[in-house]
Amino acid sequence: MATANCQLCGARVFRVGRKPPRHCHALNAAPENECWQTSSNELQRLCSASLLVKPRHIPGNVRRIDLLRELGNVSASGESSIIEWLRTREAEECRALVKCVHPAMSGKLSLWVESVHGIAEADALLSVHIPAGLPESLLEGLRRYQAIATSRYRRLIEKGHSRAPDYVRRRMVLPIRLARYLVEQGVTRWDAVRKRDLVAFAESVNGRYQAGYIAFLRFLNDANPFKEMRGRPTSKRKGVRPRITPPSVLAPAEVDELLERVRSEHGDAAFLALWLVGKMGMTAEAAFKLSLAQFELSEAGRLVFRPARVWIAVPKPLTQPWLQLLKQVMPGWHKLPMEQRSRLAPIRIMLGSAEDFVRRTIPAKSKILRSSAIYAAMMSGKLDRVTIHQSMGVSMPTILKMETLLSVDMHRKLDPDIVAARNARIRGDRND
Repeated sequence: MATANCQLCGARVFRVGRKPPRHCHALNAAPENECWQTSSNELQRLCSASLLVKPRHIPGNVRRIDLLRELGNVSASGESSIIEWLRTREAEECRALVKCVHPAMSGKLSLWVESVHGIAEADALLSVHIPAGLPESLLEGLRRYQAIATSRYRRLIEKGHSRAPDYVRRRMVLPIRLARYLVEQGVTRWDAVRKRDLVAFAESVNGRYQAGYIAFLRFLNDANPFKEMRGRPTSKRKGVRPRITPPSVLAPAEVDELLERVRSEHGDAAFLALWLVGKMGMTAEAAFKLSLAQFELSEAGRLVFRPARVWIAVPKPLTQPWLQLLKQVMPGWHKLPMEQRSRLAPIRIMLGSAEDFVRRTIPAKSKILRSSAIYAAMMSGKLDRVTIHQSMGVSMPTILKMETLLSVDMHRKLDPDIVAARNARIRGDRND
């Protein structure tokens, strides 16, 4: 049996085997005396529980467990001591710590970090090194493509999107490799590149960097390299509507069964996240971006939220689970300023990224679950496109796809009497 002191709280910990445990939550380990798991200090208990959260990288040479130990020790002296301790740490360390603590304390800790270090600014764009030994004609094309990618990066950041600091550098990896390859083949100008050169280069990279490769090829053809290629296909035959494949949906009973299974296996937070997808028609990404600013308590005491453009009352059976979730993320959430509430996304705080959550709970069923919610709303009588768009956030192209599941086109349906009168006039039975 191996024993050691917990690196977090200092309690004596023993474990069966030869390898001594690092902390109280180590596999098959148990503390011999009182540790932070049973502390009367709530923040110390949450610091201990944070060791069970998926670890993330802390910048510098400081380990996460060291930051948690310091935070737990100063928490015994109150909030003012915590804020003073945050002033002694680097802003980058504090913001990274917020991402790897227990969800119940991440909201409060993020507000303390913002009060000390302010809101995190976008990371500086990393520079790109273009080899100077390339022919000038190839260098000119690479510099023009770099300027386009940089302009796109800045435009996306200005519009509120997030992109990694190496966005442009990653976009330039493949064009630089292509330029080097062309020099080896004796090609010194972009307009002299042949299709067989591009095919041979594509084979040399084994299909990697496909998105960057296609974007750069469009650039070489004087096209917009970042043009959005998704959406409804266009047809050269004007007036002919392209064929739309009806989406797959689940029966309401199957949706309810799926939600209950997720609730029993993953808890209320996972259930509420999928309820937004399977009952409210939100995408998983939009559900995880739903912020505290989109929740409110009405004058009548009802909990309402805004998934798209209009406020909707939360069903009474789900009011308490939602209130408990919001309180767990941030006690007194409805009293916070709207600016602070807009930066706290409860689902994302509790469950992490949307992609990982979907892969873990309902792999390959997220779109089907959302389509089922939209179809159920249509079958219940909500057929107005504007209403569906503003209440559920469904785009018009998606609504058109969903309408292919209906037996008739509800937006062209005429009263049978009008059709009968028209036919009578065509046959000459009526002259009025």
